[in-house]
Amino acid sequence: MELTPEERFQSAVSYVLKHEGGLTNDKYDRGGITNFGISLRFLKSINENFFEGETINSDYVKSLTKGQAIEIYRRFWWDKYHYEAINDLDIAKKIFDTAVNMGPGGAHIIAQKTLNFLDIPVVIDGILGPKTLYALNKVSIEGRKESYLRAFRTLQKNYYLLLIERNKNLYKFRRGWISRAND
Repeated sequence: MELTPEERFQSAVSYVLKHEGGLTNDKYDRGGITNFGISLRFLKSINENFFEGETINSDYVKSLTKGQAIEIYRRFWWDKYHYEAINDLDIAKKIFDTAVNMGPGGAHIIAQKTLNFLDIPVVIDGILGPKTLYALNKVSIEGRKESYLRAFRTLQKNYYLLLIERNKNLYKFRRGWISRAND
């Protein structure tokens, strides 16, 4: 049975929320105070009309509900980057989850590098345009989903390890990041 677009999104956002905890405020997290994976830094970067005139500050992040977080994920990730256009839900979820964690540009570059690794050439520009989306859908049509996901996970882990190598203060995130990459 094929899932509806809403069921696909709910499955994907549940996957993200499985990796994103509740309220955190770690001095080494560049996003600042974060709730359900939604950081103060991110909230300040988006159109404040979304928040109906609310003041975006630490208190706002603390009061963020799971439902609000889900709608932010829908609007500012899932819909904005057209993850719904990726036919294979497992691939869509992996890219979506990675984009939430490291930013869409980095996640999309990993997605594109993975395609090139599988000899499906695309430009590595961090943009999920029509050619990249077509190539991502080609992966599942050709029965190479598992190879794609394995390679993606390896590149994702390597990205995290490089971050830690460059900044030893990030070592505390290693276990969670590697676990997320492996999932």
